[in-house]
This record gives sequence, C-alpha cells and structure tokens, in this order.
Amino acid sequence: MKPHTTLALMAIAAAASLTGCQLKEDTMDFFKNESEVMILKGQNHDLNIENRLDRVSLYGSVDITRDQEGLAQALRLKEVVDSMVSALNAEQLSGVLPAKVTPAE
Repeated sequence: MKPHTTLALMAIAAAASLTGCQLKEDTMDFFKNESEVMILKGQNHDLNIENRLDRVSLYGSVDITRDQEGLAQALRLKEVVDSMVSALNAEQLSGVLPAKVTPAE
C-alpha cells in the first residue's frame, strides 16, 4: 500500500469515527441508516459510498483496468450496485417505495 493511501485511509477512518459512521468492508444496509460508509479502494483513487435514509451517495473514482484486478474491482462494484437494487426492489414489491423523494440537505 502506498504511504499516501495509508494516510488517506487513516484520515477517512478518523473522520468516520468522529461523526459516528461505521466504515464497512463487505455489505451495507442500504437506505436503512445514516452511519455506514464503504470505500472501494483503487490503485490511484478510491470510490466512497455513503449510506443515507433517502439516498446512497457515491463519489470519488476507481479505475477498472483491463486485467484481473480490474475484473475484481468491476465485480465488487457490481455487487454493491446489485445490493442497492435489491433493497429498492424489495421496497417496491412491498409497496413502500415512494415515486420520488426530495433529498434532505
């Protein structure tokens, strides 16, 4: 791991602990809380995923390279998106998914 990546992770973990967030590595309870953060690590960049009650925010970037690492990264990203879609589908099927929400500030 590169030194600047380690420092960035330490800063993110510190910020997460200060605000009561949980840094997640495997799964999140999408749209169920406002305390989970997931980071998809990349070679040069990271993609941050923040859970909220009314939305999931993704920001940053991650490179999907044309190699085995890229495939692993793409599959991980797909897994995250599939989990979000499953959560939304479950709410749709149970009749509780609103037609539109206005995200809170």
